Amino acid sequence: MKRLGFLFFIIVIILTFVSNTVYNLMIPNVKICEFKSGKIQKELKEQAVCKSLESKIIYSNKDKIVKKINFKDNQEIKKGDIILEFETDDRVYELKNLKIEYERCQNDKKKYLSLREENIKEDPNIKILENKINNLKEDIAKNKILYDNDAISKDTLEGFQENIKNTSLELKKEKKDYKKENIELDYNIKECELNALSYMLKIEKLEKEIKEDNMLIAKEDTKLQKIYVNQGQMVNINEPIIEIRTNEKKNTYEANFLLDEDEVKLVNVGDEVNISYFLKQNKIKKGKVIAINNIGDINNTKEVKIEFSSDDDINKQVVNLEIKNESPYYDYIVPSSALKYDGKNYYILKINKEENVISKKYKTIKLKVFILDRNDEYIALKPRNNMDGKIIESSNAIVKENEEVYIMEES
Repeated sequence: MKRLGFLFFIIVIILTFVSNTVYNLMIPNVKICEFKSGKIQKELKEQAVCKSLESKIIYSNKDKIVKKINFKDNQEIKKGDIILEFETDDRVYELKNLKIEYERCQNDKKKYLSLREENIKEDPNIKILENKINNLKEDIAKNKILYDNDAISKDTLEGFQENIKNTSLELKKEKKDYKKENIELDYNIKECELNALSYMLKIEKLEKEIKEDNMLIAKEDTKLQKIYVNQGQMVNINEPIIEIRTNEKKNTYEANFLLDEDEVKLVNVGDEVNISYFLKQNKIKKGKVIAINNIGDINNTKEVKIEFSSDDDINKQVVNLEIKNESPYYDYIVPSSALKYDGKNYYILKINKEENVISKKYKTIKLKVFILDRNDEYIALKPRNNMDGKIIESSNAIVKENEEVYIMEES
């Protein structure tokens, strides 16, 4: 009888163990950890291809055909030298028409000036009418004496007076027309001058554009390092044409690093950073952050432009940017895997132990948090409520609030 009781006890233990094992396999298995305090170490490592600022690439400003190449790679060139020539485009005909219009304006101005000079002399018609009026006045004076002596009739005298009145009106009109004609001539002269000036400005602008487009002229004494095009080649807009040396930034290089929104927080314009490259041995140079620019088509990515000096010839070589940064001291730090997001708030899951005489269970409690800082491994949090105890670092399944879990590992 004792043996049967013992056997029954053993079976109960085995079944309980199996039952608990099966149950534990059915609920989420979790790894838990404690809150840590301290500082978050941030490290940034990126690569980019540097380019020499001692060299400058000149690009085509429009589509055109290379007509003639006057120099070769690595040749010295002087200011004013015509390096390349391109085929003449249709704007030459536009320029020709502008020059024709300019000459027409100049000729019209000469014509109006000539008329104006003639009109400076008194109008002969005005002189004739003035003489006629003077003669009529003399005739009236004579005829009034005759009228007083009853030698002529009153109608005859009034005829002379009417004649002088009409001649005076004719003189007034002639003077008005003369003045109007001079005003019109002055206006035409001014209009010709303004139109000629407008055409001249257009001619100068177009000549400059054609010269710039159809000839590539050296702006300083320098070295032509490389020609990217061939004679007869069609060059597209923004396509490289030549590369020249410039003395503005001797032994200076530029590297553009693409950083995401978290990485870019580690740098500011004006910061001094380390740039390294390998040339027989690893070399480190001090660089300076010149600009931080948005990248139009890449979300949350920025271009960090860094300049540095080196006596080595490392044009178009890969260089490395390495930045190490240490955060302030934080009271609550958790592994990145512990942080969750429900669409509105960030939160972590805390473990709550429920124990009685027969059993003990572990259930989750949801704690909402604010993110203060982070790196790839850890996150610094600001609690919204009590943050003591242990939290879920990771699990083999999705864990919800107030859900029972099995502690598989503790770190």
